Amino acid sequence: MLNEAQIFWSNLEKIKDSLLLTDQEFAETLGLSYEDYIKHRKGAFFLPLNCVFEFSERMNFHFEDLLKQEFKIKIESSTGQTMLPERYTYATYSELQPVKNIISYLEMVRGFRAKVNLIRKFNLTDEIFNGSEQKVNVNLISDIVGYLNNTYKFSDKEYKAMGQQTPHVVSGDFLKNKLTTPKTIEDVVSTFFEECTHLFDKNYHYKIDSIIGNHVIIDAIPRKHVLEEMKINSTEFGNREVCLTRMGVISSMTYYKYGLNSPITQIASLQNGDNTNRYLMDMTPFKSLGRASRSKLSDSKTIYQ
Repeated sequence: MLNEAQIFWSNLEKIKDSLLLTDQEFAETLGLSYEDYIKHRKGAFFLPLNCVFEFSERMNFHFEDLLKQEFKIKIESSTGQTMLPERYTYATYSELQPVKNIISYLEMVRGFRAKVNLIRKFNLTDEIFNGSEQKVNVNLISDIVGYLNNTYKFSDKEYKAMGQQTPHVVSGDFLKNKLTTPKTIEDVVSTFFEECTHLFDKNYHYKIDSIIGNHVIIDAIPRKHVLEEMKINSTEFGNREVCLTRMGVISSMTYYKYGLNSPITQIASLQNGDNTNRYLMDMTPFKSLGRASRSKLSDSKTIYQ
């Protein structure tokens, strides 16, 4: 069991990480020299009371909270705003689910600090994630993946993996029930596009173009009224990396029933001047699995609840 001094320093480390500060920067924030800060931390000594009190006043929490093991950091935006910028708040036909998928993946592969940095950069506060209207426009996810591309140079496979977080991040049993009930892979695909796509995206009309042999051709066509509200043409709607995350979401539909993501490739693109994003999904891996579900998903874990 941790003693009070260990809890105290554990909570200080959480605060330091949430502020994205080095040890030296954090020492300055506390009003200490770097040498004094390191000496107190190594010895697990409490900091001077006036130092802790002044710091807690600036950070808007009671200094005694640092002795509580359940102390939690509430991550505020870098600007202090609780609303998204206007750029993201018109023509709001996107759910926040794809953004939650990206945050989940980023924390998994790059750690807590990378997640906090993304949240602060785009002012993604708790109020936004916990609000009753979790609606944004396509600009938010486009800007986020653009930032990630410039910062981390993720591969195509990794952008798909962001979308494939859906079964592990979405709360509730709606998707699980919908996508494990159908008896065949063809029925799983049909159910997803007929009854589930509205959960994450109303920017596009999703439809199955054809099912031939073991392959499905899927279209994602921009809705005319969304293009008109955003005053853009289809080639400016989203970007290549956003399309890859969408492919990941689509490929994850099979995970609920079979425990496998489906192979998927893109065969037409808005960014290439086509009038649709068109995908080819291979159902071959699921034919050999038969009708029984092979997936035993653990209880869904949701971010920002």
